[in-house]
Amino acid sequence: MIGNDRWQLPQGVEELLPRRAAALEALRVRLLGAMQARGYRLVSPPMIEFLEALLTGTGAAAERATYKVTDSETGRTMGVRSDITPQVARIDAHYLSENEVNRLCYAGPIVRTHSRTPGGAREELQLGGELFGVADLSADCEVIDTMLSLFNQVGTLEITLSLGHVGVYRELVKLAELNGEHKSDVLTTLQQFSIPDMDALISGSDVDLSNFRNLMNLSGDTDVLDSARKVLPKNAEITKCLDQLAGVCEFVMIAYPNTEIHIDLANVRGYQYHTGIIFECLVDGVGQALANGGRYDAIGADFGRSRPATGFSADLKALLSLQTELPKVRQGVLAPCPQHQLQDESLRLAVAELRANGEQVINKLSENDAEQCDRQLIQKDGAWLVKPL
Repeated sequence: MIGNDRWQLPQGVEELLPRRAAALEALRVRLLGAMQARGYRLVSPPMIEFLEALLTGTGAAAERATYKVTDSETGRTMGVRSDITPQVARIDAHYLSENEVNRLCYAGPIVRTHSRTPGGAREELQLGGELFGVADLSADCEVIDTMLSLFNQVGTLEITLSLGHVGVYRELVKLAELNGEHKSDVLTTLQQFSIPDMDALISGSDVDLSNFRNLMNLSGDTDVLDSARKVLPKNAEITKCLDQLAGVCEFVMIAYPNTEIHIDLANVRGYQYHTGIIFECLVDGVGQALANGGRYDAIGADFGRSRPATGFSADLKALLSLQTELPKVRQGVLAPCPQHQLQDESLRLAVAELRANGEQVINKLSENDAEQCDRQLIQKDGAWLVKPL
């Protein structure tokens, strides 16, 4: 006997009731409109596609997060997207190649085989913006500016922007000439941020891994950048990475003085994917980053057209949770039932005009319909008028 289990949703999956669904849709429209006002053009990639195309350039982590199904038409394996960013990169590479600079935005559902954090969502409504064709720091600053401005739209001002740069780690790997299992062990230890494991790697290695241990101490406010210049190798590429981070910090401190900045040079999130500055937006009391992104120049080559690229994404449902109070549902206009409307052309025209002007008009089919309305259509002197209910 199945009992009530048949109505149970999988862990990390939820359904939205009318009020929250309406608030989420309003937020989606508002934030996409804010990005389009900045020149980001809307695109809508498919929810499902052939696996090899979906995973191009994304690395093993995306493959593990992707649900796979067999296409009944071709027998080929398809994947349900777990991230929209690679799809947008493909659109830029294949369909918009005539433009030197492309700004693209999107909002759509994604599904993951596992949540980003324990007990978190596996189904998200991902919103994001991507900027292609600009390699210098101005693009990174614009994307971060766009992302932070959306938090102002939501109404949350107490944000911590966590910044890192995978270029520092990449250069240290090169200097230490790490490869194979040794490189994998160091990366895994950094991703887990396990200081004891890193110390064990150092003691058991004939390669100097002390710089990777130093990375784990380089976390804190903007003074971390000065400390990094002292303890990390005097190397042109590392200096360039630190200068880029300093440039972003300067921009954010001026444009968003209420935003706290946190530097974490041991953050190698998305190492196989990102190539430069990475960032996350954190809010007190929320157990996961509410938005994240960074530079991912290398992905363009996988699509046959190498392009500088940087962008961000956020879960709209998580952003909605920041609102302490959902917007009130707009009150509607109560209209006579459809049968009455069929008999009165003037009534049909009045209802159509109200709806065309953006009003919510609800046909009275039961007494409960009046609970959603604060006004009603009444007939007076042969004309249909809107009056308080």
